Amino acid sequence: MKLILFFSSYAPLFLIFSIKNSFDSNAINLILIVVSIFSIIVLWVFIYSYTKIESDYINIEEVNPRDGEATSYIVTYIIPFLSMDLTTFEDKSSLLILFLVLGIIYINSNMIYINPLLNLAGYHIFETKDKSGNTLILISRSKFISAGNRIKAIKISSNVYLEED
Repeated sequence: MKLILFFSSYAPLFLIFSIKNSFDSNAINLILIVVSIFSIIVLWVFIYSYTKIESDYINIEEVNPRDGEATSYIVTYIIPFLSMDLTTFEDKSSLLILFLVLGIIYINSNMIYINPLLNLAGYHIFETKDKSGNTLILISRSKFISAGNRIKAIKISSNVYLEED
């Protein structure tokens, strides 16, 4: 699940790199396009397959919208527009290290659910607390969720739920 969200969140960036021919290599451009398209398809198949799973009700006690964090994530999309010269091994290696570090931070800091593709598809991210005080991440098409709501959702990982449409 986390790898699907990670790669799909970078799919638009990989496409930008390919369009800009950033690596000056047709083979790398093709790989970037294939990874982008494949990760987008896998993300939608994953979401669709989860909608077939039985859902449970969550009683929401506290809600904090997390969509604002997507804008800080978009900063990584500015990278290809900087005047980077990716013709040298050093520059390519530096960019690879940057992506690895960003990926580790993204996964370990629970930003994995901040995904521009989910946002483009109309999903919103909420950090919620249930009656037991457990912190849950809710992925929902609703723009607003208030405390006291009872939400029907599908558990997709230990503390992440997808609201049933």
